[in-house]
Amino acid sequence: MKNRGFILLCLLLTALIVYLFATAPAPLPENRTAAASIDIERVFRLAESENDAVRALWTEEIVGAGPKVGLQFSEDWREKGEEAG
Repeated sequence: MKNRGFILLCLLLTALIVYLFATAPAPLPENRTAAASIDIERVFRLAESENDAVRALWTEEIVGAGPKVGLQFSEDWREKGEEAG
């Protein structure tokens, strides 16, 4: 009985492997990286603008609204015994 389950599992896995190899997509072209380069300064500007947007959202939604619901914020948040963010 256990052998039947093992054999069935092996057959199913074999069929799955054959299916995945038979339906695999075509390989990507080799020279793709040269055409897809992005200027690193542009990447840094994008990261900076994303960081600015997230900081503004954090300041408005968490730090601005937090004290209204009882959250505390302090520069000494790392100090032992300090219960503030």
